[in-house]
Amino acid sequence: MKYVKEIAFFSVVTILLAVVFLHFALPGKEDLRPCQNSLNLGDGYMAKSLLLNQGEFQEKLVNLSEITEKTARISAEKGLFGDYIQAELDKAQKIMPGIVTIGIFDSQGICTAMSPLTHNITGWDLSETPVVSSMNEEMVPQMTGLFALSEGGYAASVNYPVFSNDKKYTGFVSLTFDPYTLFNEPASDFMNNTEYQVMIAQKDGVVLYDTDINEIGKETFNNPMYDEFPEVLEFAKAYSDSFSGEFEYSYLDKTLSKNVDKKAIWTTIGLHGEELRLISIREL
Repeated sequence: MKYVKEIAFFSVVTILLAVVFLHFALPGKEDLRPCQNSLNLGDGYMAKSLLLNQGEFQEKLVNLSEITEKTARISAEKGLFGDYIQAELDKAQKIMPGIVTIGIFDSQGICTAMSPLTHNITGWDLSETPVVSSMNEEMVPQMTGLFALSEGGYAASVNYPVFSNDKKYTGFVSLTFDPYTLFNEPASDFMNNTEYQVMIAQKDGVVLYDTDINEIGKETFNNPMYDEFPEVLEFAKAYSDSFSGEFEYSYLDKTLSKNVDKKAIWTTIGLHGEELRLISIREL
């Protein structure tokens, strides 16, 4: 099926790219933290470290998809609401860090169940919202881009259709997740082991994950703060257009006090057709 092929595609690409770089015996075999010598080897080590860690980020997305799919299958058997379904949602919502909510919508766009109850919107008609209308029209697994939460912060969602035993579409399960919480563990491990910065961006230039939580949700294109840094816009266009690549540009250092030259290498993770650029950045 389409969604299975897409998950497999990202996994296969990760493996093939890693094999190519490993074939050339790049440094850092035992430890991804660069030694004094490997720091001077530049992009080979940088690319290898990114590819070897790509699977950790992709796995987080796949886990979300599996939770959503399992809940959809339970809903197909037990229905879209009721005490049993509520208990299943409550369990699913606590499976892994980063899950904000998990709920069920019927084919008319009505929320029939939601967990946690602190975010309860059961009974609300959200049929006109982009996510709900898209799911009820397409009836296939989807992952959305980032959107603002009413209580503050940002989330994205993974959605999975529910079909009855007679193959009739009845609605879908929607899981929203906080990218910062979801990706912070593999990102922190990567940065501690390599000293490179990590960023995850959507193809439209919106920052989905950054170690600075205040950067999440910021747009790159049409953002006045980058008017004085045209190379940043060129960089964003480059990763938007390409599945993987590298780019050198000039931007402010971590203290925002001076301009420095930077090198970025990126690859792609994603789910259900939604591509995210996983980017490693270092100062030159």
